[in-house]
Amino acid sequence: TMPEPTTTSTTSTVGDREHLREASSLGNNLWKIPAGFQATTPAPIAPTRDSEALRLRHEDLSFNNKQARVGYSPYEGIRHLSQPTWTWNVPEAKDVLYGSPVLDAEANVYVQSSSGRVYSLTKEGKLRWTFAQTAENPGNLALLDGAVFTCDKDGVAWSIDMSSGRERWHKKIAQQCSAGDVPSAAAAAAAGAVLLPCNPSAEAESVGTVAVCAISADTGVELWTYTMPNGSRGYSQTLSVVRDVVFFGDVSGGAYSVSVAGGKELWHTPGVEGAKLEASPSALAMGPNGAAYLGFNLGGLEAVVRKFDLKTGDILWSRRFHEGMNAIPAVGPLGPDGTSTVVVAVGTHLEKSSSPFTLVPEASIQALDADTGMNLWSFTAEQALLKPGHCSSATWGQPTISSGGTVYVSWAGGKVYALRDGDGDGGIDLKDRQEHSFFEHGIGSTSQPAIAQGLIVAANCAEVMGFTAALPGLVDKATTTEETRPPATTTEEDINWNSEFQGMAKLLSSLTR
Repeated sequence: TMPEPTTTSTTSTVGDREHLREASSLGNNLWKIPAGFQATTPAPIAPTRDSEALRLRHEDLSFNNKQARVGYSPYEGIRHLSQPTWTWNVPEAKDVLYGSPVLDAEANVYVQSSSGRVYSLTKEGKLRWTFAQTAENPGNLALLDGAVFTCDKDGVAWSIDMSSGRERWHKKIAQQCSAGDVPSAAAAAAAGAVLLPCNPSAEAESVGTVAVCAISADTGVELWTYTMPNGSRGYSQTLSVVRDVVFFGDVSGGAYSVSVAGGKELWHTPGVEGAKLEASPSALAMGPNGAAYLGFNLGGLEAVVRKFDLKTGDILWSRRFHEGMNAIPAVGPLGPDGTSTVVVAVGTHLEKSSSPFTLVPEASIQALDADTGMNLWSFTAEQALLKPGHCSSATWGQPTISSGGTVYVSWAGGKVYALRDGDGDGGIDLKDRQEHSFFEHGIGSTSQPAIAQGLIVAANCAEVMGFTAALPGLVDKATTTEETRPPATTTEEDINWNSEFQGMAKLLSSLTR
């Protein structure tokens, strides 16, 4: 039912393209395909202790540590999900985990909450430390040289020691860093600089952000500010750094390349009119062969994925979907032959309702050939009805691709999935636990799973969960089909809830069509 991808070429607004020749010589240097799909650039963060054994290369880190946002991990994690090995709960109900966990070189976990707290856990799920900021809604975290960086709703940037959890410095850098109650914007840190989506002035206050603020990682002193032209705006903006260039997008499908060293625009490809501001993720997912991928929403129930040339900003192909898109794509090798693949999560943005329960509509994960945009396989999550207290508005979080070709993704319907087309037949076998498994926690989530060796870390709005292996006695649950499996957190109340409201979900769905 999807239209064929279209190949287009546009003229970009170009600054100093010569500056990009080294930084964007990515065709053979950023990725090796299909052998490992690994980067060869140095690690963008330092380990938590000064040990030569921990001076890991780019491919040895969890993808969440990589400033080139790709949604790919060089680790396998575990092949299927059944039940978490450990679960950590937020200590207060007002703490909502809208963001995604990040891992350091020792697989310690870092995650922020809407109340302004930053938490660090061990890889076993034990609390290491808690840091309380002075304002709410800090953005997703960045790690560099033993420090955690973020910026809160009041425009205050923070540097926190990764080992002790103590403040290194804080500094007011902008009017806002997360406007319109959007705490999922993400910082990046590289080459001694911390890069943050921001609103520099009070006039810019609105939904989303209009600029990128660069500050010193050592002191927080301002280095430069780049403001997007023509009133462009980012939403849940995430910044990608490849060597000394930062790449990002806007809500209209526009893309930007800016020098980290001086904030100079290298190129800018304009977006399209009529894009939907409130739901378009503003991030370029870095891919192989000098390409990047951006998803955004048009007016109505329609979304677009664009493939960009990182050297020039030209659009290589675009693909339309007859559903919305609320998550950044992921790029990595999938299938038996390691095909370079773009994984996109499509589904209707969840609307606010006065109803005590939330209907999560049917939504899908689409795997596209990264070179052509053609479909390789798709998976559809059926509609669900969630209990009161549902906290997420996006249907999916950003997917994560493991080195073995498994796609891990959080769904607003209260599940985290592990999906793979292991036999390359173009489909996901729901009865094969090696191709389809999930854990049902029953809580809203737009978090992106993180992967270390033998470890999957996922979060919902109230919990952080660690999966290390299928627990004894739970194999049959992992192989049960989507239609018949009860929630993994099995209580009589949960089962009764699902039975009582299954018909109501179908009725609500028919009424909203």
